[in-house]
Amino acid sequence: MTAATPDSALPTGDPWISVREVMSPPGPTLSAGASLWNAVDAALREGVDRIWVTDPDGRLAGEVTNATLLRQEVCRAPGERLLASLSTPVTPVDEFSDAGAAVVRLGRGQASRLPVTRDGILVGELTRNDALSLVNGIRRIANAVQVQLTPPPATAPAESVGPAAPRFLTQRAGLRARQGNS
Repeated sequence: MTAATPDSALPTGDPWISVREVMSPPGPTLSAGASLWNAVDAALREGVDRIWVTDPDGRLAGEVTNATLLRQEVCRAPGERLLASLSTPVTPVDEFSDAGAAVVRLGRGQASRLPVTRDGILVGELTRNDALSLVNGIRRIANAVQVQLTPPPATAPAESVGPAAPRFLTQRAGLRARQGNS
């Protein structure tokens, strides 16, 4: 899963593991009509690097990062600024989309998290920690059943990966329980 992986190499069809199974709850969310000061307060209180911004219908409208908030604080722009004027658009992932493709997308970009939506409504976020937990869990399962995840050197014939692991083994709760016992 490197930045050089072409989109055509990403999995297609029904996902083996969906984003919904590995995502975290959404971080702080404010309406586009909230003020800059509300966003600064929420970011500091929650210790996050971005605030999700929603439109009046509750649909994801974008994000405001700490970098934007800091620039506004340093500039001390006169008057109360609304988040709608500071928000940048984001491209969310659907909660039922393939987690592997979302992990690749997360690894390619600068973002530390991707918003996860259902019909445009923010339902969670996929963080780098979620992605790392998923990859680590798959690697542990592969090691337990002695399956090689990386292809062998070009001189050796490729080994079969074998049957897919049962879905329940890769769900987030199971991954966290096994990680705590190791």
